[in-house]
Amino acid sequence: MKFRTPKTLRAAIEQIGQIRRDPHLALWSLIVLLIPFYFFDSGLPQPADLLSLVLLTLLLRTWSGRLPVAFVRPLRLLIAFIIYAAIVNLVWSVVLVTFSLSAKGGFLLAPTFYVFNGLMLFTFFLMFQRYGEFLMWLTVRLVLASAVIQLVVGLVQRRAFLRATVMFNIGPIVYAVTIVVALINAYACLALHGALAVYYALDPLNRWVSRLAE
Repeated sequence: MKFRTPKTLRAAIEQIGQIRRDPHLALWSLIVLLIPFYFFDSGLPQPADLLSLVLLTLLLRTWSGRLPVAFVRPLRLLIAFIIYAAIVNLVWSVVLVTFSLSAKGGFLLAPTFYVFNGLMLFTFFLMFQRYGEFLMWLTVRLVLASAVIQLVVGLVQRRAFLRATVMFNIGPIVYAVTIVVALINAYACLALHGALAVYYALDPLNRWVSRLAE
C-alpha cells in the first residue's frame, strides 16, 4: 500500500482510511497521540512507550538492515553519547558507592532513558525510510491533534487523575505547538522559542512589580 502526501481534503480523508489498515502507521498514530498522557506513576513505562517497542519489533522484522547515509551519522553520534552517559553514571555510582535503580537515589536508571530515546529515534528513521515525506505530513497533524485533545481535556477535567495533559499549567500544550512549528519551519520555531525566552525572562519582573504594587 503506497502513501502519498495529500494535497486536497478528500485525498486526506482517503489516506486516513488507509492508515487504519496499515499496522505500522496505526501504531505510530497511537504513539504520537498518547505520548503526553501518563496513566501510571512518573518514571514507569506508559502505554505509548510499550506501543513504541511493539512498533520497533514489527519494523525490525521487515528491515533490510540498511539505513540512508544521512541517518547513519546522527545515529552513531547518539550511540556514542548514550555510551558516554552510561559510563558517567556508572563512575558516579562507584565514586559515591550508590548502586540503586531509583531515579532519585542512584545513577543506574538514568542511562535507560537515553537508550529508550535512542530506540525511539531509530524507530522514526525506520518509519521515514518506509513512508518518506508522508510520515512527516502525518506526524505534524497528529501532534496538532494531540495538542487540541490536551487543551479540551484540560478545560473539561480539572482534577489531574491523568498526568497526561496535565491540568496544572499550559506547558505541555505549548511544547506540542513548538514541535508542530519546528516540523513546519525552522525559522518560525526559532522565533517562537525566542518569544518564549523573552516571556520567561520578563515574567519574574512582572510578578515582582505586582508584589510591590500590593
